[in-house]
Amino acid sequence: MRVSRRYLCLSASLFMFIVLCTLTSAGCKQPMSVTSKHIKKSVDCVTEVDTDASTGVIGNHESVYVCGGDTVTWKLGSNVTVFTVQFSGACPFTSCSKITETNPSGTVLPQPTDHMIVYKYSISVNNGPSRDPHVVGGGGN
Repeated sequence: MRVSRRYLCLSASLFMFIVLCTLTSAGCKQPMSVTSKHIKKSVDCVTEVDTDASTGVIGNHESVYVCGGDTVTWKLGSNVTVFTVQFSGACPFTSCSKITETNPSGTVLPQPTDHMIVYKYSISVNNGPSRDPHVVGGGGN
């Protein structure tokens, strides 16, 4: 039983490290300090997500870190005419209706300070196939 717990802890730490590395260059507004048992890293909150006709979202926006009270807006990228963002399960916004080019923003609910949450969503751009990026919240100020 001890071996499996070690592997679980190692896997969770590795996942947190990868998520934090992905998020370090994304963002713009207020920095957040994210702490796990083995890692402490400051990341910026993202308030704008650029859509892309071929990949769904641009570059570092595969995972975006959100902060409570911020408004996050998905923007039309070049060659993008329509998009739809839908959360399956938990949603970080005050209203979890579809986010589209005509309703591109959501206000982030207060996020926990003692742990992180990964919110899964799908995005379809120009009525193409859905992509599967993530929104990450929590972790504390």
